[in-house]
Order: sequence, then structure tokens, then C-alpha cells
Amino acid sequence: AVAVDSKCGGEVKVFLDVIKPDPRLIVVGSGNIGKPLAGLAHAVGFEVVVVDDAETATPERFPHARRIHSGPFSEELELVDAKPSDFVAVVHGETGHEIAALRRFLSLGPAYMGLLGSRNKAVEHKRRLIAEGFTEDEVEKIKAPIGLDIGAETPEEIAVSIVAELIEARRLSRLRTAP
Repeated sequence: AVAVDSKCGGEVKVFLDVIKPDPRLIVVGSGNIGKPLAGLAHAVGFEVVVVDDAETATPERFPHARRIHSGPFSEELELVDAKPSDFVAVVHGETGHEIAALRRFLSLGPAYMGLLGSRNKAVEHKRRLIAEGFTEDEVEKIKAPIGLDIGAETPEEIAVSIVAELIEARRLSRLRTAP
């Protein structure tokens, strides 16, 4: 209740309904992992953006994507701004594209950033980013390999493990910042 200066001496009750937008997942890669990842992420409440220059980056393949950036890769990367509340999943598979995406989004500071691939690949990519001027603390924010370790083998199972990790990151970060 909020007291107001009124002649009748009444009260005014104000109810606020805070509407939080769906968290956004930027999926870099439209291949065998990217497709089920985007679908599952959408199903659990993520707004999905896809970035890839491959022929597989189509609205037919990603019907629930809010936006598909499918032009020249480096140009499309520059068009996507990651906010501190965004999640980024780099599931591309081509080293040059992965490094470009990590470089771009790491500098923007999303809430979560993961990389598909082996631990060795992650170590090499992180080493390269440090050589380019990123700090060790910055590159250690990259979760690699991406996904919870549930023994996943198929693209769909790998996507489930990634989405489970995204849910964990989303829910636990909200708990850590709650008053």
C-alpha cells in the first residue's frame, strides 16, 4: 500500500508484475548438434539465435529460432551482440569459426559460454586466446567441453547434456543473485 495525499484519506494499492524475457541462447553452428540443441533450448524457454554460414542454417531446419544469421560468418558474428544475460554455445566444429566466435563473445561477457569438443581442443583454443590478449580469468569462463557428463553419444543426447547444463547455469546463477 502506498499512502497518497487524497481528500478522502484512502489508500492506493499498486501491484507490479515483473515480466522477465526468456533467456537468450546464441547457437554458433547449425550442424548435427546445433539443430537438436536449438529445438530443446526453445522447448525449455530459451529464445534461440543461430549463427552459421553453412547451408544448414535455414528457417526450415530451425523453425523456432528468433533469428538466423546465415550470411558471411565474420560479418554475421559482428551483428550479434551478447548481453550479460545471454548464453552462448559454440558447437560449430571448424577451428577458425570457433576461435572467431569465442573471441567475439568472450569480449562481450555473456552469462555463459560453452565450447563443444575435447579437453585438448579447449586447451588449445584457450591458449590461443590468451596469446591474443585475453586474460586467463576471461578464458577460464569458457565451459569446455560443453554439457553435463552423462555419457551422451548421439547428437540428440549431446544436446540434452548441453541444455541440462544451460538450465543449471540459468537456475543456479539466479539463486546466487537472489536477495
